[in-house]
Amino acid sequence: MLNNKKIPYYGYQLSAIDYGFVMNTKFKIKHDSFYDLFFKKPEIWLFNEIKNDIINFISNEGYKIYCCKKLKEKLPWKKNENIYSEYILKILNNNTDFFIETSKKYIKLSPNGKKLIEKLIKNRKTIKSIEDITKGNIFMNSYFYIINMISREFELKYPKLYKQYLGWCCESKWLLSKNESLNFLMVENIKELINYAITLIL
Repeated sequence: MLNNKKIPYYGYQLSAIDYGFVMNTKFKIKHDSFYDLFFKKPEIWLFNEIKNDIINFISNEGYKIYCCKKLKEKLPWKKNENIYSEYILKILNNNTDFFIETSKKYIKLSPNGKKLIEKLIKNRKTIKSIEDITKGNIFMNSYFYIINMISREFELKYPKLYKQYLGWCCESKWLLSKNESLNFLMVENIKELINYAITLIL
């Protein structure tokens, strides 16, 4: 049972274990925006993590990786460790109207990132990395959340440019329709996220 709805497992038992960020008292915790969000606002942290994982699944990230491996091509981040930052700047500089209009939608979901997004847009011609905007800012998580949603919507609406900008070996093949995926990008809290995911299962 999840949110008072019965979820069928069809005979499968699923276990998800992610040791990416192990937080244990025997390790010294570094205080940056990621860890601070985890400790101070765990619901927001959990929502961001789960939403991003589901997006990775429905955007069929594995298919793009499979295409590159089949062609024996390096994955984008293996070719260039700064590829994501460069990709965002390409959207911002080459598709400025899209970036600005789309950012307005996601700023409503994560308003703490508004000033950083505005700073990014204002300095788009001179900065070399999207990280240059965030130095010492406590709202870094909100800023990157907005950028991630803009990136995903760009992938959905302009798959050829997405492939070109990031250097993938093939275009994306999302598992949901464009409208279903866009609706999911607009989910704004953990309960809404779970309920939307349930409607796709049942």
